[in-house]
Amino acid sequence: MIITVTLNPALDKMIYLKELRCGRLNRSSRVTVRAGGKGINVARILHGMGEKVLAMGIAGGYIGERLEELLREEGLPARLTGSRYISRENIKIIEENKRETEINQEGKVDPESFQNFKEELEERLPEASLLILSGSLPQGLPVDTYRELLSLANGHDVPVILDSSGPPFKYALESRPYLIKPNINELSELAGEKVRFVPDVQRVVKRLLEVGIKNIVVSMGRKGAYLANGEESYLIIAPDIMIADTTVGAGDTMVAGLAIARQRGYGLLEMGKYATALATLYVSGDKMTEENIEKMLARLEVMDGDFPYEKL
Repeated sequence: MIITVTLNPALDKMIYLKELRCGRLNRSSRVTVRAGGKGINVARILHGMGEKVLAMGIAGGYIGERLEELLREEGLPARLTGSRYISRENIKIIEENKRETEINQEGKVDPESFQNFKEELEERLPEASLLILSGSLPQGLPVDTYRELLSLANGHDVPVILDSSGPPFKYALESRPYLIKPNINELSELAGEKVRFVPDVQRVVKRLLEVGIKNIVVSMGRKGAYLANGEESYLIIAPDIMIADTTVGAGDTMVAGLAIARQRGYGLLEMGKYATALATLYVSGDKMTEENIEKMLARLEVMDGDFPYEKL
């Protein structure tokens, strides 16, 4: 079983309208809501692909109750620990020209709720084959929270995929996750410098591998992905495609693809290819069937050795 953790879940409200007119009355053509947060998004994809998964997290108040209701309606296995604080609500305004405006709230969690969550996670870890920690930390939790959860998983010999950003991400690296998946901006934060070219990615990743990170997959948007461990490295170039709706969620889809490939026993290259194919299908709007995945895999370009000095 794969466990995903979302410490800062949200009720995602998507408001569709013809055109956003700032400072004026706007009328929506459609409104949809769903349970959100990176870990929940990853769990949703895993569940849809037939993987056994449990989405865990912390949620509170009337929004927390709504999140649990939405997850039950989806049929997504979940266990949300209660919090004294009301969970956040995020708003996404989507115009006909596909421009998106996001308004994200900050969540908050009390230490007692986190302790309850941690105890329940530890009870579940013996059943887990993989733990996925992803997303931002809410207010009220210390910056080393992910490091603490990683140490907990290490104690049960459960490998961890980590997908976060900022200081919580950096602190967590000290506990040596099995795999990290930064994007270019997150890699720049870790490096303390702006990463602009593919060889820069290679140099920064090499430095991270030297401090004990086992596997690194850097998502580079339209450029594809760079992946490496201590023995091999590859640049996977995705085909040019038309974006059907949005690229938001592509990173979560890639994490889900990495998890599925790891469950199947794939090596680094096949993991990276499978995850890139899945993410590319997601942004293209095509269904993630095995047939479509095989077709997309055939369209990927793989390079090893010398990488192009190409701006990202």
